[in-house]
Amino acid sequence: MINNQKENADELNVLLYKVTHDIKGPLSSIIGLSNLALEEIEDKKAAEYFLRIKKNSEKLHTFVTELLNVTKISIKEADKELINFKDIIDDILNSLQFIPNFKTIDIKVSINQEVDFLSDSMMLYSIFQNIIENSIKYSDQTKTKSYLHIAIEVTKDKTIVTFEDNGIGIEDNLNEKVFEMFFRATDNSIGNGLGLYIVKKSIEKLNGMVTLMSKLGQGTITKITFRNL
Repeated sequence: MINNQKENADELNVLLYKVTHDIKGPLSSIIGLSNLALEEIEDKKAAEYFLRIKKNSEKLHTFVTELLNVTKISIKEADKELINFKDIIDDILNSLQFIPNFKTIDIKVSINQEVDFLSDSMMLYSIFQNIIENSIKYSDQTKTKSYLHIAIEVTKDKTIVTFEDNGIGIEDNLNEKVFEMFFRATDNSIGNGLGLYIVKKSIEKLNGMVTLMSKLGQGTITKITFRNL
């Protein structure tokens, strides 16, 4: 019975992966054609319609991409590669440098590594990018100095990665809910509530665990612990 349930779940994940993958192509075409139309159409009313088509298609494209990521995690076996944390963090910060609020945040990275760490580099990249991007998006611009501190401690027994910021934070009673699918912690939330769900599922796939502690108006601490193999 259990094996049948697992097989059904695997088949559903594969089907969902194929469907979302196939939807991305036509959506990309709609976005591309809308961009061409916006460049050529002179009628203001028609241009307004195409702009709406483009924006809604982009939202749907983002949602489909995140659903695709969820199914990828479900069906993908985690790789074991030698991880260079500095390169991963540097690449992420470089990719995010042009988003709003990035230049107003003091970002400090501390890496203390005693031994090699093996894991799936793409999954780690996705996990770290999501958390770092959230810290930037939800920084508190009313504060004199916004910061994000990233600390990575690698020992022979475990690896602990801590992200600490002084952003807008969330209410204490929501700390356990932020990793639920489609959950949005505040009215200011950007996106569809899949980001942190993907983060948790990825961490679990890598045999890790994550905790989040946040206080409204004070900031957030996210701690990820991996067992070293």
